[in-house]
Amino acid sequence: MGNADSTWSQTTPIVGPTPAETFVAGLICSDMPTDGQVGMEVTQPAPLSPITVPMTPISNPNMTMMVQCSGWPAGGEGAITINYQQGATPPPPGANITAVVMILASTEAAEPMGFAD
Repeated sequence: MGNADSTWSQTTPIVGPTPAETFVAGLICSDMPTDGQVGMEVTQPAPLSPITVPMTPISNPNMTMMVQCSGWPAGGEGAITINYQQGATPPPPGANITAVVMILASTEAAEPMGFAD
């Protein structure tokens, strides 16, 4: 990921559940240095507004950041864009930030949902 001025942004398409129901979208850090920052934006089907989470310090190497998405039509299309700003410490080999989308089946468990191709 380069030097301390290194930034990157990655957009992943997402498709809402069928039938329509509330879901969460976000990111999971894995072994990321805590002097970096991460933020995200979930674009939603019209007329819904984007959900933006501003750049936030990575407080834990395995930090998770999620937002609730509701009001999507069944199969509605959107995207999640993850933004990363590296601090002084470069990420070690194998470190990553993964986009995730989950349907909340209950308060005790969640079922992964696929991303659009």
